[in-house]
Amino acid sequence: MANTPLHQALESKMCEIEHVVRCLADMDGDYDLNDLRRLLLGLSCLLDRDPGIEMGSDDVYLASRALVEDGVAGVQPHARKRRLVLSALARLGERVRARAAALRAASAAEAVAAPAVAVPFRLGLAGLVGPQPMCAPAL
Repeated sequence: MANTPLHQALESKMCEIEHVVRCLADMDGDYDLNDLRRLLLGLSCLLDRDPGIEMGSDDVYLASRALVEDGVAGVQPHARKRRLVLSALARLGERVRARAAALRAASAAEAVAAPAVAVPFRLGLAGLVGPQPMCAPAL
């Protein structure tokens, strides 16, 4: 089954988030927390409201912020906070991929359950009325 544009956008967004988080964890100066915030907001805009994904996004952002702030201040232990960030990222990735799989299954079920059958509608005194059997209006 080919990926829909939504699934491709979710995968692309998660790849970008993973790249930025890994750069922040490695103290690479190419990205900052604003980039991560923008990507996480973009991820939440792609999907309907999902508390699990919102919580996962918050976990990733807060853990990344603690890592960056402590890295700038020189506070230890850096390795533990790095593991926390990467585990929060893994949990978010699992939630997003599970949601994408659920959306894919729901769209496949809709495609199977919705046969292409014309439902008869009739025009009555109240306007368009239907679906009802085509018959003469009761007087």
